Order: sequence, then C-alpha cells, then structure tokens
Amino acid sequence: MNIRKNIDYSPMFDAIQVAMSADMSQLKLYYELGRFICQRTEKGAAVAAAEYLQQNYPGVSGLSPRNLRRMRNFYHMYEGNPELLDLAMQIGWTQNVVILEADLNTEERRWYLCAVRRWGWSKAELLIRIESQAHQEVHLDELENQCYTECKNNELECTKYYQNSFLCYRNIFRSPMAEFVTKDLVKTNDPEQEFHIESAPPALCKSAIRFIHLPALPRLTIRGTQKL
Repeated sequence: MNIRKNIDYSPMFDAIQVAMSADMSQLKLYYELGRFICQRTEKGAAVAAAEYLQQNYPGVSGLSPRNLRRMRNFYHMYEGNPELLDLAMQIGWTQNVVILEADLNTEERRWYLCAVRRWGWSKAELLIRIESQAHQEVHLDELENQCYTECKNNELECTKYYQNSFLCYRNIFRSPMAEFVTKDLVKTNDPEQEFHIESAPPALCKSAIRFIHLPALPRLTIRGTQKL
C-alpha cells in the first residue's frame, strides 16, 4: 500500500495561483506551470499540482496529471533554447504535444515546429508527416526561405509573379511530396525555369499562381503546356 508523504507544496501552490490569475496565453501559462513543477524534486509534484488546480479551478480544462507532466516536459525541453521556445509558442498545444513526444532530435523538432506554423497542420496531419519523415523531403533552409513574406496587414503575399496558372486537386500542394513530384513532372516535360511551384494552403496564396479547388480530376493540367 502506497502512503503519500506529508510534503509541503504551498510555495508551488502560491506560484500557481499567481500564474492562474495573470493574463497570459495558454502556452505561456503551461510553460510557467511546467516550470513550477520542475522546481520541485518530488516525483509526485505534477500530481499534486493537478489536484490543486482541479480543486480550485474546476471550470478549467486540460489540468489532468498527464497534461501537467507534459507541461513539465515542455518546460524542460525548451528552457535552454529560446529560439525553439519562440517557435513552440506560435503553434497549438495539441501539435506541441505531438512534437514533444515524438522521437526527434533538435533540428528535426525545429523543422516540424516551423512546418506546423507555416502549413497549419492538424494533429492527424502532423502525425502522418512525422511517421513519413517529411523533414527528409524539404531542407530546413528551404522551409524558412520561402517566397512568402508577412505584410503589415498580416496577409501573406508572394514576392514574385508568374503568368502560368496551376489547376490543382483540392489541397494537393499542402504536401511537400506533391510539390516535389510536380516539380519533377515540369522538369521532365517543360522548361522548369518558366514555372514557380510551392506547397502552401490555397487560401494563403495571393499571387498570379492561382490555386483552384476542383473535384477529383484524372490528371494535373498546367496551362500552356501539354497534359501530364
């Protein structure tokens, strides 16, 4: 029979109360809660924090012992890497958990943080990308140096304009692999310098490259060239 030791967690509880009363984002709050737990040496600190939170903040979701342990790991993972922490703060908690629990090295973790921020992958999409090792398809330098720039109105616009229009199957260009396949098709059949191909959600592209939502088609058509 396990008997819980009488441990004074009041300093941690006081810090948690202050953080819960502060006006901060979810990710920042989770990072702080993880920090409070990491400051304790007891193995049961995450459980104690969860019980305190559930008792005092019953209307707040996401405060289970399992999630508190994730917050502890989240803090521990990024406390010494402010660059990765900044990237992690720009995506959702669910996607952060997937990346946190995946078997990735630092550069791979950085790649997926950047990719989720750029392409807006859901949890399911992210799991598929990690399983297929999508980071091996596109180098991080390519990912970070895309032709999309953020304007003052927070809209993304392409920095180059092309006359060729691409007709795509639904969201085919959200896949880096589809991007590479299409580039290879163009390179094989037409002068590749005449085309600019990138993977991105159609709604984000405001350039002369027009992404059109169509029902399933038997082939990909590139205007002005032969059908592939």
